[in-house]
Amino acid sequence: MKRVIFVVIATVMTFLPCVAQTDDDMRAIVQAAGVNGIEELDEYELERLALLLENPVRINVVGAGKLVYAGLLTRYQAASLDDYRSRHGDVLSAAELAVVDGFTPSLVEALRPFISFDSFRGVSLPSSGKMKYEAVMRSSLRVAGAGPDYAYSAKFRAGYGEYLSGNISLSRGYGASGASPEIRSFGVSANFPEVGLELLLGDFNARFGQGLVMWNGMSMSGVVSPSSVRRNAPGLSSTWSFSGSSALTGAAAKWRCGHWEASAALALPGLKDAGLRDLGTVCLPMINLAWYGRCGQVAVTHIAEMDGMRAGSLHIPDMKTSADMQICIRGINVYAETAYDWVNGRFATLAGSDWGAGESGRLGVHLRYYPAGYLSSWSAAVRSSSKCSNEYGISFSGESRKGLFSLDAAYYPVPKVKDNTSILQMKAQIRWTPSVGERLKLDLRIVERWRSWGTAFRTDARADVSLDIGRWTFASRANVLKCSGYGLLMYLEESWRNESLSVHVRQGAFRIDHWEDRIYVYERDAPGSFNVPAFYGRGLWASLYAGWRFWSLGRMYLRMSYVTYPFMDGESEKPGKAELRVQFAFSL
Repeated sequence: MKRVIFVVIATVMTFLPCVAQTDDDMRAIVQAAGVNGIEELDEYELERLALLLENPVRINVVGAGKLVYAGLLTRYQAASLDDYRSRHGDVLSAAELAVVDGFTPSLVEALRPFISFDSFRGVSLPSSGKMKYEAVMRSSLRVAGAGPDYAYSAKFRAGYGEYLSGNISLSRGYGASGASPEIRSFGVSANFPEVGLELLLGDFNARFGQGLVMWNGMSMSGVVSPSSVRRNAPGLSSTWSFSGSSALTGAAAKWRCGHWEASAALALPGLKDAGLRDLGTVCLPMINLAWYGRCGQVAVTHIAEMDGMRAGSLHIPDMKTSADMQICIRGINVYAETAYDWVNGRFATLAGSDWGAGESGRLGVHLRYYPAGYLSSWSAAVRSSSKCSNEYGISFSGESRKGLFSLDAAYYPVPKVKDNTSILQMKAQIRWTPSVGERLKLDLRIVERWRSWGTAFRTDARADVSLDIGRWTFASRANVLKCSGYGLLMYLEESWRNESLSVHVRQGAFRIDHWEDRIYVYERDAPGSFNVPAFYGRGLWASLYAGWRFWSLGRMYLRMSYVTYPFMDGESEKPGKAELRVQFAFSL
C-alpha cells in the first residue's frame, strides 16, 4: 500500500436533536421512500426523512397544507384526514388512521415513524410565539500524501413560532482554494396564516405537478413501487441544507384562499456563483395556480427562463406550460400531467394509476411520453438515470408486506449509440421479505436489466439477513452482480447496544474487476453524513462505528474504517485507505 489516507473530523457542535442511524430508522426511510435500499436515495431526500424521524408531524395539530408540504400525504389524503377529524375528533392510533378514507394498513405502517398522534383537544395549545434557535457547526482535517487539508461547514436557523424564520449555511470542502466558504446558502420566510400568505426570500424549493415542468433537486432512482412513481408535489417550500446546491435562489410567494392556491416565484440561476454584478442577467419566473377539492386537485404551471435582459437583447431559451391533475375515488389514485415546450414545439405527457389489491397490497401502472427535443432543464424524470426527453416508457408495479415487484420498458427514439437504430431497455425487479420470526429478518432481491446497446444484460442479486438476540444484532449481506464481468461482495456485522451506547463492527470482502460491475454499500456514519462508497477492485475492508450518549445534552460518535487491496498487483494496484472520524453533538 503506497498511500494511506487519514481523515479526522475534529469538532462538531450541534444544537439540534441528532438523528441516530439505527436499523429501524433505515428501514423506515426505505419503506417511506419506496426504494430498495438506502443506496438508492439522494442525500437530500435522506436528510429530509431523517429530520422527519426526529421531529414527527403532529397530524392532529397541523393543517392539511402542512401535511402535504411534509411530502408524506397526497392532497386527497390530507383533506380526507381533515374531514375525519372535523366529524369524529382527533385520530389517536394507527388502527384508527387505517380506517380513514384514503389510508390503508400498509400505508399507515410506512407513515408511523414519521407522524405523531399527539392530541391537544380540550387542552391549551403551546404558545406559537416562541423563539427557537438551531445551529450546526462542523470542522474536519484530512492528512494525505499531498499534505494536510481541512473542511468546515456551519448552519444556523432562528424562528419565531410559525410566523418568521431565517437560516444561513456556509461550507468549505476538501481541495478548495483559500479559506473562504465555497458554498453559501440562505433563506428567510414569513408566514401570515390569518390571510393564507407565505413569503420566501433566498434559497427555496419549487416542485409542481408530476415534475414535467418544474421539480428542482432530488428525483427517485427508479420505478420500484406504485408509491415511488406517483409524486406528491409540495409546491414552494423553504430549504435548509449544508450545500444548498439543488435549491433555487430568489423570491417566492404563495397565497391560499378557500380551495384555491396561487404560487409565484422569481429565481436567479447562478446568482450565488456569479455574484450581484450579474443580477438580472438570467432569471426564471414561474407561476402555479391550483384548485384543491375533496377528492383531488387540478393545477396549471408556467415557467419562462430569460437571458440577456441587461444587454438589451432578451432571449428565452426555455418556456413551458403544463396542466396536471390527481384524484382519488374509492381508493383508486389517478394522476396525469401534460406539458408543452413553447421553444421546441413539443408535448410531453405522463399518466398513471395505483389501487389497492387485497388486504395490504397495492398495484400501479405508469406511462410516460418524453419526445426527443423536449427541453428538460428544470424537469425531473421518473427514473434518475434518464431525463424528461427522448424516452417512451411503461411500467407496472406492486407492493405488499411480503415485498414488491416492478416491470419497466423504455424506448428511445433517438439512438444513444451511433449507428444503432433499435434502442430499447427493459428492467424487472423482485424483492421478497418473508416473515421468518420476530428476531430473524430476511430480505431477498434480484434486479435484471436488458438493453439493446453496450453490455446487454445486468443482473444484481442480493440477500440480507439479520438476527436480534437481546442487546446483540448480527447482520450479513451477500451481493452478486453480473454485467461486464462478475462483481462479488459480502460482509458480516456485529452490533451491541444499550440505553447510552451502541457499537457496530463490520468486516467485508469484494472482488469487482470492472467499473460497470461496481457495488454500492451504505456505511454507518455520524448523523448528517451520507456515506455510500462504490466498491471496485479486489480487497477487504473493516469498519467500526460507535455512538455514545455521555450526558443528557451530549453525544459522541466515532467511525474508523480501513480498505486494502492485497489481491491486486502491477498496473492495477490500488492504494489502501484508512479513515477516522469523531463527532460531538450537543442538544440545547
